[in-house]
Amino acid sequence: MENTVKIIISKMEYVERVVTSVIFCSMMIVVTAQIVMRYVLNSPLLWSEEFARYVYVWLVFIGTAYCVTQNKHVAVTLVTDRLPVLWQKVLKVFCNLLVAAALIYMLPHSAKYAFKQENLLSGCMQIPMSWVFAAIPVGYTLVIAHILLQTILIIKAEPGKEVFTP
Repeated sequence: MENTVKIIISKMEYVERVVTSVIFCSMMIVVTAQIVMRYVLNSPLLWSEEFARYVYVWLVFIGTAYCVTQNKHVAVTLVTDRLPVLWQKVLKVFCNLLVAAALIYMLPHSAKYAFKQENLLSGCMQIPMSWVFAAIPVGYTLVIAHILLQTILIIKAEPGKEVFTP
């Protein structure tokens, strides 16, 4: 089971890396094109700032899920680093489950909110705002999946080994 979980995490990480890279590159291309169009050709792209803002929202939520797997979020480890390995694991599992519970609670509310925005169109691109707000439940779902998979690995780890890090 441990190998299966590691394979799932690896595949999810790969997809998230590719998606965030594509989003970031498209955002940079559009912003660069906007600069060229505005200052060189005196014909600005009207939709570029809106596009960059909305894809940035997606970048943040998908990137958040990736950071969870990589343990790249800000953490104060002054106390936990001094605990025995067993207590580090217990604390990590507790924190993971607490965060997962909070996100599971917020998930249906975020999805409901995103669906409510379906009739609201963006100012310039005229896309449904539900497409933008859909990043929230998608991001929450990815983070929940990563946290639960990481928790399985922590629980399944041999006694005395360090807390799971990728």
